This record gives sequence, C-alpha cells and structure tokens, in this order.
Amino acid sequence: MVQETGNNPIDFSKTKNYILSIRLSTDGFSFCIYDPNRNETVSTCKQKLNATISLTANLKQVFNEVNFLNHHYKHVYVVVSNERFTQIPNELFEAKDVEQLFYYNHPQIKNETILFNSSSQTQVTTLFAIDKSSFQLIKTYFPEASFHAETHLFNEYFIDNERNWNKNRMCVNYKKDSIDVFCYDNNTLLLINSFDVKQKEDGIFYLLGIWKQLNFDQEKDELLIKGEVSEEEFFIEELKKYILEIKIDSKETNVELQTLLKYENNKWNI
Repeated sequence: MVQETGNNPIDFSKTKNYILSIRLSTDGFSFCIYDPNRNETVSTCKQKLNATISLTANLKQVFNEVNFLNHHYKHVYVVVSNERFTQIPNELFEAKDVEQLFYYNHPQIKNETILFNSSSQTQVTTLFAIDKSSFQLIKTYFPEASFHAETHLFNEYFIDNERNWNKNRMCVNYKKDSIDVFCYDNNTLLLINSFDVKQKEDGIFYLLGIWKQLNFDQEKDELLIKGEVSEEEFFIEELKKYILEIKIDSKETNVELQTLLKYENNKWNI
C-alpha cells in the first residue's frame, strides 16, 4: 500500500506547473510533488518494494495505484540511489565510451542502462546504472523525464554548501542500510564511495578506515553526517572517540530536489 502524505490538496488542473520527483532505491520508491510558485511540497508518498516481483512490476503497480502519476508535469526528475556508479573528471569523459568506462569499474549485469550526469561546477561526470525495463517504463509515462544519480547530487550539495572551508572534511549521506562517503581537500573532491551497512560497527569501520587512508587530522578536520541520525546514537558516540569535529545535520530536507532546483534556476549544467 502506498503511504501518501501532504498538507495541501493536489489541484490536478495545475500539475503542468508542478515538479514531480521520483526516487528509486534498492528498498523502494518515493515521490514528491513540488509547487515552485508557492515554494512548497504539495504531496509525498513512499512505497516499499515487494521482493516477490521484479522492480519493473513494482513500478507498474505503483503507477496503477497512485493517481497523480498519471498527469503531466512541468518537470519530472528521477533520482537513482544505488551503489552502481563511478565518477571521472569531465576532461577524461566522452559520451561514446560511457559503457566501457562504467564496466571498467563494475561487473556487467544484464538488462541495465548506463546513464551519466556531468557538472560544469565540480567538473565531475557520474556514470550510473538503472534497470533497463524500469527506465523504459518511466520514459513511457514521462518521455521528458531527466535521470540523476543520487551521489552526483549530494556531491554538488556538499561542495555548494561548504564553499568557505579551509580544511579537509568527510561528508556522509547516512541511510537505513548504507552510507555514501564524500571526502574533500578544501573544495577538491578526493573520494566518493558507497557501502552496505547492516551493522553500525561496519559503518564505523569504513569511515575510520578512509579517514586514516587519507591521513585526515583527528583534531582539526571535520566529519559531517547528513541523515536521520542523532547525537546519542551508538554510531556517533563511537566516532566521537576518534574524531573531535563531528557535525550532525538531521533536518529532513530533500537534498536531491533542492539541488536540482538550484541548478535549474541558475541555468547551470548538472
């Protein structure tokens, strides 16, 4: 059953003025309708995956159940959240080589499409995979939809929101069963990686291992954790034993949509 929330009724006569954001992840989907004229979210909904059927069958079911997915929108953004991504400098990227570059770093899987996002701000291109049947289904409903890697958007967000730093920092996108790790020397990207984290100890091990590998300072450099996490959690308490400067950002903000809207308004390429 799709869980829908929202303080405002959807005026289906105005959906051509709204922005629809669709997030695809390994554990389910989420949808957000945003009204740029009122600068507010109209409605959101979430749907967990039914593990007994395919990803595409799950999507078909949602499109059949959720009325607002059968309307036209000003923009449709699809954000893909998974570990099948890789990043290279813009200067080394050529679109004709996208599959060759991607499969250099990942094992080949049947029935997937390789897409990419390039940023003129960070000069980084992110290559990422999406299930081919799901991609085709979404394009059937929304031919003009644009697809974006979650890690690409978070990299833009972290750099854009921390431009005045003069030290190393590690930024973490903290999720239920995984973490995405972004490391910077000032505003220069050093590393991006994603890890499955079934146990909190695993996340601590990965973060401290990267911290040591990059020779970050335990007293001067900073760790920023973005997501649903509190100061009192075991995960944070353990990290505080080794890293002095830890900042927690647990505010519920749609980072992906926020970043896309900002770049659209500034006419930047992302």
